[in-house]
Amino acid sequence: MKKRGYAGAFLLALLLFFLCGATVRAADSVDTERVNVTVPDGLLDYLPENTENFEASEVLERFDFNFFTETFMRIVADAAPDAARNFAVLLGVMILCAVLGIVKRTVASSGLAISMDLVGMVCIASAVFAVTENAFGLAEEFVSGIAAFMKKITPTM
Repeated sequence: MKKRGYAGAFLLALLLFFLCGATVRAADSVDTERVNVTVPDGLLDYLPENTENFEASEVLERFDFNFFTETFMRIVADAAPDAARNFAVLLGVMILCAVLGIVKRTVASSGLAISMDLVGMVCIASAVFAVTENAFGLAEEFVSGIAAFMKKITPTM
């Protein structure tokens, strides 16, 4: 019984697909080979040059993977410049520590390898502290404000 229901549903879906689907050729729908694009002024900075008028064959050439990665990085840097700068610092320190870890494997002295680990950990810790120092300052101001409020409100209660 279930097999007939599944087969019937499949045939119904297939019939609807063929009946409701309409064939449209791109040559019939577009009279010209030019594509006119209207884009808000704020987005024009992120698009390639001369994007207002370009041919349909140029779409794949202009909007490739490199374009999307560069645009994404520019949008992130424009939206949150402090976060982008902090991310770049942490990423750079992590890459340097990874290189230091690879060099550490080539060194025969275990004491030198341990000191390289220590240098890597100190670099990572200092970079993380530099990034989070502002957050700690804001937390300190908030806790100090709460403490001052509690000092003044406690005698009243």
